[in-house]
Amino acid sequence: MRARGGRVVVAALTAFGLGLLGASATAAGEDSPGPSGPDVSAEASDAPSADAPATDPASGDADEATDPGEPELAVVTLTNGLQVADAPGPLVATGSTVTWTYLVANTGTVDLVLDSVQDAWTAGDGANGIRDVPLPDPPEGSDLLVLEPGDEVVLEATGTALAGQFENTVTASSTPIVLPGPPSGDPVTASDTSWYTGGDTGLTVTALVDGAAVTGPPGPGFAVGDTVPLRVEVTNTGSVALTDVALDVVGTVRGETPVRAEQSWDSLDPGQTQAYETSVTVVAGQLSLVAGATASSDLGPVAGADTSALYGGTPSFTVAVAANGVSAGAAPGPLVASGAPVSADVTVTNTGDTFLATIAPTITLAATGGGSEPVQASGSDDRPLAPGATRTFTADVTAGAGQWSLQADVTAVAVTGDGTGLEQQPGAVSATTWFQAGDAGLTVVKQVNGSTTDSAPGLAVAAGDDLTWTYTVRNTGTLPLTGLTVTDRETTSATDGPVVFSGEIESLAPGAETALTATGRARAGDYRNTVTVTGQSSAGEISAADDAYYVGGTGALTVTKQVAAADDLGQATGDFADSAEVPQGENVVWQVVVTNNGDAALTDLVAVDAGIGRTAREESLAPGGSITVLLAGTADADLENEVLVSAVTTAGEVVEGSATATLTVVAAEEVTDEGSATAEAAPVADDGGGSSAALWWTLGTLAAAGLVAALIVGLRRRQAALAGAGAGAGEPGAGEGTDGPPTPSAR
Repeated sequence: MRARGGRVVVAALTAFGLGLLGASATAAGEDSPGPSGPDVSAEASDAPSADAPATDPASGDADEATDPGEPELAVVTLTNGLQVADAPGPLVATGSTVTWTYLVANTGTVDLVLDSVQDAWTAGDGANGIRDVPLPDPPEGSDLLVLEPGDEVVLEATGTALAGQFENTVTASSTPIVLPGPPSGDPVTASDTSWYTGGDTGLTVTALVDGAAVTGPPGPGFAVGDTVPLRVEVTNTGSVALTDVALDVVGTVRGETPVRAEQSWDSLDPGQTQAYETSVTVVAGQLSLVAGATASSDLGPVAGADTSALYGGTPSFTVAVAANGVSAGAAPGPLVASGAPVSADVTVTNTGDTFLATIAPTITLAATGGGSEPVQASGSDDRPLAPGATRTFTADVTAGAGQWSLQADVTAVAVTGDGTGLEQQPGAVSATTWFQAGDAGLTVVKQVNGSTTDSAPGLAVAAGDDLTWTYTVRNTGTLPLTGLTVTDRETTSATDGPVVFSGEIESLAPGAETALTATGRARAGDYRNTVTVTGQSSAGEISAADDAYYVGGTGALTVTKQVAAADDLGQATGDFADSAEVPQGENVVWQVVVTNNGDAALTDLVAVDAGIGRTAREESLAPGGSITVLLAGTADADLENEVLVSAVTTAGEVVEGSATATLTVVAAEEVTDEGSATAEAAPVADDGGGSSAALWWTLGTLAAAGLVAALIVGLRRRQAALAGAGAGAGEPGAGEGTDGPPTPSAR
């Protein structure tokens, strides 16, 4: 190929990494001679034919010989667009893309055939190689790339920057040619060298709490108020100098920022470390530290950061142990009955400023002068115990007669709020209490109308009935008891109510008992009262208590009976009424509704309809509940019949009710004598308001006043709340006919 008049031929070379230097490059359209050569594309502008004859510029005669002139070749290498005269060259980030531009020019006066362009390189780590730079394709019909005087070729290559000092020397080789003859003469070469320096940026920050690096929270633990040294080291770990280095340290705890510091340095050379030192005053809780640094470099901005942590708090807790709720600092302690269960309560209070987990109390029951037995206590919550909070662990122990001690040994683990263990840990804490198990004993049994009623609802009585409470106090120990006080209080769900009876017993010998009595009237609703007896013995004070319950109710019921015309299935075709007129021979249905409108449950319900000879029974009916009975038949004659209903309250009271309905038979246009009908039982419906037991009737064939009936029974129930408490006096002591408390009597 030949180029005239200063034409430019451009080729582009792309290398996939300077580590590939030395591999043969491939001109566009050719196969690669090496395993990983660069891709090349080339473009020639206005390239003349390679076989055009040489022309004398003066005569234009192609056959006339001319002076061959002086051959000369020049090459210039640009690195990232810069012509570099000396090392170290431009600073390039290691791993970034480097672009080389090679300008090859015919600076002589004769045509030159460009034979090759090679680039020899040496990296900072000593690696080296030679790369063949591919040339543009010759023009069609020629295999020579000919540069006329003044022509130049531009090649480009890219690669990945390597660390350290990089040097590359490009050498272009050519041979003079006088067209149309072949190349001849000595080779003409030219070389140029370029440099760059591959550099890395790096900035590390290391935060040291009390001289140690912390991998994560919670970190080391310190007491609140302690002063802890904090050192932050900033190191240039790259190969490029850093400037404008700035450090920012922030410490946060529970949303607050008790630590905030800043430090700066003008520069930081590769490998150099600067340190910032301060101190931190410890506050309660998790302190999270973040130290961040930024800097500038010839390769751009760089940053680094580190995190650290410490936990402020001193774990501590106290332990209290009690026997039956009493914590005695010395023997003998409270008196308990020999062989009776003793409640051992261990109370742990977190008096520190860290959370406590894995709280493990062990109780040791020991007899004075005897053996001991470990007892494991249990608690209802195993979550970490917050500062200031209290948790109680319980265990039941049994002791024979004698002096006993209860020692609680408790361990715990200090943790953060999320349960992570802390470096600081509390030691074990112990506490001891004493109690005495002896033969002193006291019981009280309370009865209502001679019945022991220890649980609700208790004895069922009718509101207004007379009641007698009996308090039987017994000395169950071997020590005499003196100064016994008997107090009976009405008990509510919220607190103890008023005193309804009080009495005194001077003394009780071992095994002796005394009974006190009080009278009153039952009131409606649930009732509970608690009697408490306290006394003294040589072993100390002793007490006992008992509860009694009763439920006072009033019985009442209402009965309605109505009649209506019915279809063939016994379903009413109109509204039920106290009386109805029905054509001769048509179907009718009676409806009987029994309602418990008292505040006591009813049992043994019996409904008798003498007019049609039917009897119905039901086991129970709650207050507010209803039972509905449907009776179907045929209108053969006028009929007025009454239903009678009786029931018994839980207190034994009998209640009754009745109702009447009237059927009038009128003339029909057409009357058919169908004879008597056989009664059938319909299904029983239960609306969920009461007992699900079916209401049943004694069935039989019966004709009454010309009426043949079929029975359909339906049951509906609705539940209502018990009526409110009656206004009458219901406490023991409100004796019949008197407003004052009764006089206690002993028996």
